[in-house]
Amino acid sequence: MRRPVAAAGPAALFLLCACAGVPDEEGPALLTEEGVDAARTALSAALGRATITLGEPSATTAPVLVVLPPRPGPYEANSPALPLRFDVRSDAEGCRLVPEADGRRTLTLPKSACRPVPPR
Repeated sequence: MRRPVAAAGPAALFLLCACAGVPDEEGPALLTEEGVDAARTALSAALGRATITLGEPSATTAPVLVVLPPRPGPYEANSPALPLRFDVRSDAEGCRLVPEADGRRTLTLPKSACRPVPPR
């Protein structure tokens, strides 16, 4: 009876090791709470704004970060500005915010700022 259990040990170890390599592959990611702060700091510098307001959905629950436009000034009735949407991506290098509009100008965040989207 001990023989099948011992044979399953190496197979289980192989599966465990194979799963450990998944976070290094490029794919969608979720920001951590610290990652949200790092994203706000990076976006503030990149967009030249002191205040960054994030919209829904939260980047901690969806692999998308939405930056709301600044509020209209006191002499503006409304603003034609639209929210900016960024895809949150993770790879071996770290965490990246990729603009949905053009995808060319990415912002890099520390690797600890995001985690891979868990499989369903």
